[in-house]
Amino acid sequence: MVSKKQRKKYIVTLLTMRDKQALKLAAVGMVAMFLVSGVMKIKSWGASEAERFSLRTGMCKPNSQRIVFLAGIIELLGSFLILQGVLQDKRSNVELGAAILAVLTVLATLIFYTNPLKPYPFLSNLAVLS
Repeated sequence: MVSKKQRKKYIVTLLTMRDKQALKLAAVGMVAMFLVSGVMKIKSWGASEAERFSLRTGMCKPNSQRIVFLAGIIELLGSFLILQGVLQDKRSNVELGAAILAVLTVLATLIFYTNPLKPYPFLSNLAVLS
């Protein structure tokens, strides 16, 4: 016969395992858009968003392309830090990766969606931050 204490410990262990699995799945889902976006920017050597960035900032297209390429690398770095932190229980990596992606998202939102204000993309990016 199993004691109440052993049964409670078993239930807590099951819940903890389920919570960790759910957290891993949520982390993959959360960073998926950053992974895809980063890969596309790197794959195109920054050309995927360079024209748009150049028009918004007034910067020449070659420099815009370099900045977009760098943004792709930063997106992948932040995503990998989050995934590594979740999979290896390294909270500091999760926090660093989340901070990197949050700063990148704020900058992109300010550059692309505030002047003139585009409410739907702006609110979508705010939702990602939360």
